[in-house]
Amino acid sequence: MSSLISSPPNTTFLMSNLYEGVLALLDKCQNLEVGKPPCQNPFLNKDVNIILNSNDSLDEIFKLCNSDKKYKVTDLINCLKSVNVTVKKEDIFLKGKKLIVGGEDFTFQLMKADRYQGYAVMESGLINEQVTVYTDIFSAYLFFLGLQSAYITSLGSDYYFLYFDAGSLNDALQNPTSWLSLKRTVSDNINEVLRTIRALNDEVVITSIMLNSVIANALSKFQSVELRLLKMTNEGRAYKIYEELLITLFSDSPLYRNKELISSLETSFKALLPSAGRFLNGEDKTNEGYHAYKAISWLYKYLITWQTEHLANFMREFAEADKISTNNNGKGYKVLMGYTLKWD
Repeated sequence: MSSLISSPPNTTFLMSNLYEGVLALLDKCQNLEVGKPPCQNPFLNKDVNIILNSNDSLDEIFKLCNSDKKYKVTDLINCLKSVNVTVKKEDIFLKGKKLIVGGEDFTFQLMKADRYQGYAVMESGLINEQVTVYTDIFSAYLFFLGLQSAYITSLGSDYYFLYFDAGSLNDALQNPTSWLSLKRTVSDNINEVLRTIRALNDEVVITSIMLNSVIANALSKFQSVELRLLKMTNEGRAYKIYEELLITLFSDSPLYRNKELISSLETSFKALLPSAGRFLNGEDKTNEGYHAYKAISWLYKYLITWQTEHLANFMREFAEADKISTNNNGKGYKVLMGYTLKWD
């Protein structure tokens, strides 16, 4: 059923959400047939508080569900839940300066959040042009189903999404339930980290994923998993994507052979995280956060390279942050963790 989309996947926000929508549909609907309605309500019970553009086709689409026009993606999703759609194969093609995704019924600014790319741009001479995306109701249904599935959280005017990269997408399409279950576990972990540090930091995010024991257990069923974390920013009347983090996980990592080590490092990492977040947000008044962040940075290097000098540097920075914490409030990280580290 990946053939529901006529074009191969690429890294654009549009195609990422269309394919994520196909995955979510396959996950919830056991018997999906072209020309027939999908199963009832494949959407998740998850709010997506992204504001829609006032120039979007909101009047037209909200009329389909007999609802007043609203301006949040969650409201649009609630509308789509009640709209009668049928499964169809969506052709994607250029028509002048229009990119047609199944039809020309609706347009949504979110569909071109990143610079238009990936569809014969060079050949068409549109590389420096603004291309408007048009869609029919089923493509809109797929897009916003995928958007909700991939959505992690928002921080201020920034919105975070997690997708499968090309290396894992084809495998995920063969077994969407297992692959989406793993991705949602990773997404929950990223959400917790982002809410704690209130910023996107590559080393912190990847370290948190590698040390998460729940992810490690789930990963044992896979050889490798390739993911893309996107940060989309609201700039006035437009959404733009400025940051993309590639995340590759291997089930045969030496880390996962030592459960005691991963448990100890995971607990240490969680103890450091709030202080590191204060440093990243310019709120570190005692240098505790600086040393906490440096400890995480050295820990990241150790997990990537397995060079023991990085682990030694991690221990040194951990001890320094622990000392400052103890001197300031009487509670060092060892107290927070509830046990003495093995390397003491």
